[in-house]
Amino acid sequence: MKRESGPEHAAGAAGAAQQQPQAGKAYDRVADRFPVEARSGAWERSEWLESSAKYTVGLRKDSAANRLVIEPYLSPVALAAAELARVQAGVTILDLGGGVGQCVEPVLSSLANRAGCDYVIVEGPNSCKMGRALYRNAPEVRFLETLPADIRPDIVLMSSALQYIHDWRGTLATLAGLRPRHIYISRLPIHSRGTVAVRQCNALAESEWPWHWLFSARELDEAMESGGYAFTFDMFIRDITHEVRDADPALGDCALRVRHYTPAGRGSLPEAHTPATASPQLGQWPSFRQAPVMWKPSRSSTATPQPGQCVSP
Repeated sequence: MKRESGPEHAAGAAGAAQQQPQAGKAYDRVADRFPVEARSGAWERSEWLESSAKYTVGLRKDSAANRLVIEPYLSPVALAAAELARVQAGVTILDLGGGVGQCVEPVLSSLANRAGCDYVIVEGPNSCKMGRALYRNAPEVRFLETLPADIRPDIVLMSSALQYIHDWRGTLATLAGLRPRHIYISRLPIHSRGTVAVRQCNALAESEWPWHWLFSARELDEAMESGGYAFTFDMFIRDITHEVRDADPALGDCALRVRHYTPAGRGSLPEAHTPATASPQLGQWPSFRQAPVMWKPSRSSTATPQPGQCVSP
């Protein structure tokens, strides 16, 4: 819920308007993987944090007044949390890359009782500091800079977050190893022509414009299946084809969607899963990256790209 620039962050971004990309482009490059040098601090900048905090305060006020409108893409998460809270003593929710707590109220506001709930947000240090201040009177909400070793979540949520992690497969393997009952990956860009990376232009300094993935649904499902999870449902949020084609007109159709996964098999959780590679450092955003390799065709080409087609620069 926090990474994509949107109307709710317009005010916080105004101070950096002079750094907008040429012609208002949303994306300006396409590659098969991320650049590695200097992790971007985009999501820890004061402009972003302040606008995110303002948005979150508004959600909390609406929730307290019992008039919070829950975004459709978070409704399934809220329903799952409410149903689990009805049949067990408390619910543990892991919100990976949850910002300053933008998803807390939409997910928890429908619960009959928050007592016993543990809503854990894993984020960068500045986001955690601001989030703790916003939720200082909410003991059920915790902000941590690293994934706790002993957490056993009922629900894992990643809203507009997975696409900013270079080792997304390793991240999914790590999350599957926690054996949650539900994994929701929300506001996820699904691309019709395979997984590629694009650089997102926004109101931050150009040196910090973040790269993120456009995912193949098939590759995501295969990664989840290897961790013992099965695809359950898909939800459309909005089309972003015209935006990503700023990077290359030959890119395929793309939309923000929700992907939901549950344990494979009926009536049991999967066995604990050990990732084949070292677990990524989940508390750092964005994660480690690699040098870009530009894909074919180029912006000037009219040929149709094949999934994952790339060449060295």
